[in-house]
Amino acid sequence: MSAHSLQIRNSIPLTVGAVTLALGGAAWYLRSSILRSPRNSRTSHFLTKSTSARSKAQTESQAHQLALTSLTWLVAAFGPDGRHANDTAAGCMIASPSRPEDRPGGKDENESYYFQWSRDSGLCARALLGALVRAEEGHQIGIENEEAQDLHEIFRNFVEMSIKLQSLPNPSGTYEAGGLGEPKFNVDGSAFQASWGRPQNDGPALRALAALRYAIFLQNTRPGSKEVDAYISDRLWAPASAPSSRTLIRDDLDYVARVWETENSFELWEEVEAASSPLDGGGHFHVLMSQKGALEAGAAFAKTPLIADEGRSQSWDGHYVGNHSDVWSPWSERAAATLYRALIAFQSVYKINEGYSLEDGILVGRYPEDVYNGVEQSIGHPWFLTTHATAELLYITATHWLAIHHVEITAISLPLYKLFDPHAKVGKHEQGSSGFRNAIRGLRALADKQLERCREVLLAEGRMDEQIERFTGKQRGARHLSWSYASYLSCYDARHGRENPVL
Repeated sequence: MSAHSLQIRNSIPLTVGAVTLALGGAAWYLRSSILRSPRNSRTSHFLTKSTSARSKAQTESQAHQLALTSLTWLVAAFGPDGRHANDTAAGCMIASPSRPEDRPGGKDENESYYFQWSRDSGLCARALLGALVRAEEGHQIGIENEEAQDLHEIFRNFVEMSIKLQSLPNPSGTYEAGGLGEPKFNVDGSAFQASWGRPQNDGPALRALAALRYAIFLQNTRPGSKEVDAYISDRLWAPASAPSSRTLIRDDLDYVARVWETENSFELWEEVEAASSPLDGGGHFHVLMSQKGALEAGAAFAKTPLIADEGRSQSWDGHYVGNHSDVWSPWSERAAATLYRALIAFQSVYKINEGYSLEDGILVGRYPEDVYNGVEQSIGHPWFLTTHATAELLYITATHWLAIHHVEITAISLPLYKLFDPHAKVGKHEQGSSGFRNAIRGLRALADKQLERCREVLLAEGRMDEQIERFTGKQRGARHLSWSYASYLSCYDARHGRENPVL
């Protein structure tokens, strides 16, 4: 298969926006005890809603402006030159500038986020690639020097740091045994030695996916380039003819293939350790789907002439990946049902959602029972990245239906579609029908409303921290959370039909 025909399947965990829906997945759908019926819309005590619909041009302008500022803040998190990371090692990406000596938010700001996480950096690097694509296409992307080469340098520094961290002995182990599952590191590239939830095995998978997208992007945009082939072979994936070479993607995927059904892992919120084997009912859904997506993408890339690694391709595609069902795709009936139930749950959990119907947009948190307030255990709050998640899933779903020229609504997904079309019916709705038009318009309109709720609580210069206080809308937790900006950029790409913004 040529690089030009490669595609990375857009299953739920392959987008920043999917992470919250991956967490709990069907559990949200089945956990009826926490659900409430939607309430009638009424005026919010905390935020004033516009009584007139925003024009399409105004909405587009707001979305574009926030993408510009989000990229500016995301670039600020990458060392050594980023505004928030100028005392870090090259290639380091800080989760947040919040630390004991730089904590202007006081008691509402966490002081322990000035580290680099494998998961966060992988997801943020992926969002950076979406901006890189737009830059090379000649679009304004918002950083001071808009040359795409700057983003190439940032990403390649990230690759070099990641390769270093793969080989660094740490509390999870070594390169040969367990070390790649280490979740976080110090900003100088040294090992973090304190107690933590270890291992977190979605990190290597997400990091590999970001690097795979970069490799494929380079091949697709620079076909036949010897310089590109040399870089991929030397730093990203050594060909089968060089089995002893250490390269980022191949080493991460080898680790994923070894541990996915044999080792316990903490999940993306770093709170719960799950038993290892999914064959015995264990494993975290998000972690397992991230691993599946990475191995699936790796199996496809291994077939390219440059890599020619038939052994890995056959092993991963057959034993680990299995069938390619869309059962957990963003447009699946289960994703639609999970999203619908999540919106209902969070509508009643947070006071700030009072007066907002589901159609108005609902600020979403990690899970309804959450007690982490951004600093300590108390009560949970909405997050930017999880609310962005809901919008991204809706945009991706609309784009998918447009691509295949019909919408499929089942009894399981019907409640979501009835939010924006009371006449929605179970069945296949062909392009040109009222059912098709109403579904596409409704999905995108609801996604826009989700983003609008986040924009209502933005601070100056588009600042997004970790959490949104459930009573007042004040931001709290980690300041300038990099993942918040990355989740918006991923959502922005999805809004413009870039389900997979790099390919």
